[in-house]
Amino acid sequence: MYERRRQELDIKTNIKAKIKSFAASLGLPLVGVTSAEPLAEEEKIFTRRQEEGTYPPLAEQRMPRRTRPAALLSEVRSIISLAAPYFTDPITAIDRLPEAGVGVIARYAINRDYHAVWREKLHRLTLFIKAQLRQPVNTKFWVDSGPPPEKALAQKAGLGYVGKNTLLYTALFGSFVHLGELYTSVDLEPDPPCRREECGACRRCLSACPSGALSAPYFIRAELCLSYLTQMRGPIPREKRRLLGNHLWGCDVCQEVCPRNQSLSAAPAVPLSDPLLPRFLPAADILRLSEEEYIARFGSTAIGWRPVAVLQRNAAICLGNCGDPRYIPVLATSLRENPHPMVRGASAWALGAIGGREAHLLLLKAKSREHHAQVLEEIEAAL
Repeated sequence: MYERRRQELDIKTNIKAKIKSFAASLGLPLVGVTSAEPLAEEEKIFTRRQEEGTYPPLAEQRMPRRTRPAALLSEVRSIISLAAPYFTDPITAIDRLPEAGVGVIARYAINRDYHAVWREKLHRLTLFIKAQLRQPVNTKFWVDSGPPPEKALAQKAGLGYVGKNTLLYTALFGSFVHLGELYTSVDLEPDPPCRREECGACRRCLSACPSGALSAPYFIRAELCLSYLTQMRGPIPREKRRLLGNHLWGCDVCQEVCPRNQSLSAAPAVPLSDPLLPRFLPAADILRLSEEEYIARFGSTAIGWRPVAVLQRNAAICLGNCGDPRYIPVLATSLRENPHPMVRGASAWALGAIGGREAHLLLLKAKSREHHAQVLEEIEAAL
């Protein structure tokens, strides 16, 4: 009996080692395995947040699908958690913008859309696992936007720990990683969970958060997070627009100020794709984009999963927040000609935020010709 169990363990360990080696060859350097047991503690936390109204808006709402792996794959025996960096250069100081009116894009979004890149690699990993076992194997995988609680699973699989900014920290890449999960019917030997936590008494991320979304350690008010606000559909509530500052898409502030990230050496791996965009873009140029130009420039990035109006809305708000009257003409053109009411409304707000006689007259002129109720409301509020 003992000898048979030892042989079974050797087989499980050998297969796991091959899976990790093949994943690394695909550019997925961090791989851990955990069991498929229900995540009871996470379910309590998520349920409480739903009751409190603080549950993340973009997260899976049906609790069993989040915390009970068998609800997603009935035959699941093991969960393979994977992480890969999207940024590997050392951070020595927080980036400074060159001038007013230039917006910033979060580091993850300047590369090729990681969802597509990861899906292709996880598909290849699935084929590899099936080829190794030469028997029926059931699998499902997700990247970022699926139901699994990826950070909890990654910590349970030993990839890292969750910091006070609610992001997963790995030893090699800090928090600049994307996560993926592969649920499988293969019974693999679990890795030990990560039990360390290196934040200590540090509260820099909480103090630096530009919107106050990090209101307590290990807790984020997702509805205030700039990553959520810059991606949400529809108009950003007026009382939250000043929070954006110069952020065109996403936010890296809580990661940039983190001593753990700043102490990283040059990483022994490279991101899964080269950058397609600069991190800093003139917001006025975004407002001038046609639909076709937007698709050509942003369609292959994670930004492209939202329509052009979302990024142009953000660009108008960035220009309003900078307060520079040089941008009144481009905002006036947007208010007059942009086909999307949400963008025209944001442009009206931005003109009101910049203020002055010229902006006031342009708003009055726009009021006389505008017919869309939402835009008219924005103009009235801006006057």
